Amino acid sequence: MKKNENKKNKVISKTADVGVNLALSFVPGGSAVYELVKLGIEQAKTYVTERQEKRIIYFHKMLLKPNPIEDAELSDAYIEVADYHVLLNACLQDIEDEKTELYSTLARNAALRKVDSRDLRFFCVSLSEMVFNDLEEMRVAYIASRFNLVPPAGSGRFEKSLSSEHASNGLVYGRKLMELRGFVEKNKINEYGQKFVQACYPAEMLLPESIHMCEWKNAGSPILMLSYDLDDPTVTRLNMHLIDLLRARGFKTTPLYAPTKKLNQLTLIKGCILIFKDKPERIIENINYISNFTEKGCIAVQMSDHYPKILDPLRERFEVVVNVSSDDPLSGAVHVVNAIYSE
Repeated sequence: MKKNENKKNKVISKTADVGVNLALSFVPGGSAVYELVKLGIEQAKTYVTERQEKRIIYFHKMLLKPNPIEDAELSDAYIEVADYHVLLNACLQDIEDEKTELYSTLARNAALRKVDSRDLRFFCVSLSEMVFNDLEEMRVAYIASRFNLVPPAGSGRFEKSLSSEHASNGLVYGRKLMELRGFVEKNKINEYGQKFVQACYPAEMLLPESIHMCEWKNAGSPILMLSYDLDDPTVTRLNMHLIDLLRARGFKTTPLYAPTKKLNQLTLIKGCILIFKDKPERIIENINYISNFTEKGCIAVQMSDHYPKILDPLRERFEVVVNVSSDDPLSGAVHVVNAIYSE
């Protein structure tokens, strides 16, 4: 406790000394300005030295970070001394610490000859000119261009626009700079922009999970949702929760169907989920319209206490029968998804 008090008193004493000197500066011979400048210079020196040392260490740590895929290539790695100093100096001069890893990755890719010498310095200058948030926008655009990402809403594909015309004020300059640098065409990242992002970001930072998104796992063949209990609210609620949970795992689904005629437009379906509760006889009555789908890999979700005897002829068609309670549709949906797609 005394140690902390002494430390505190020492700080107060220094502050008081500056205050006294400041008062003296208003009389002949006062030296507060000199004291403040001296204090500022010392603090600035310490700050700059510590900041540069930390950045140099982190730059080289990232440059030499072990990578099972690239380690075999490191034995033949080589970078021109001039290029190395250009990259290191640009990194030290940059005001954003977040970009240190990008400079070191660019240097690593240069050493592995994954970046053309003609592009290296241009990429370095571009990296120094663009703020980290704009580079992150380009990273998202790169990932969206390479993967069929699940959008926030709808069943299409997520796309990242880099339009400067429709951007908010805080994004306009960065997006115009992307266009000026030749990284963007028609509001989308182009091939050269993708090359730039690839050169600056580690491979693991260019995957969907790195931006908390996922890829459609069944983009061309959504799961067909079937039920002949559409008039039961617990069934429709279970279906809604199922759709949300499956979507979060990257699985497309269709709206809930109760087919009473042939569904020719769903020929791409490779699997379905059949929910039944109080009216299993309707399934048998319309089996001719859904038989093609139940034979492709059907998951049965039973919301009744006992498996209906009338559905015994279909049991062999079902990949699995998941029994859930109708009292808690959300927990039931979680149980179904975990039973089918447990990771």
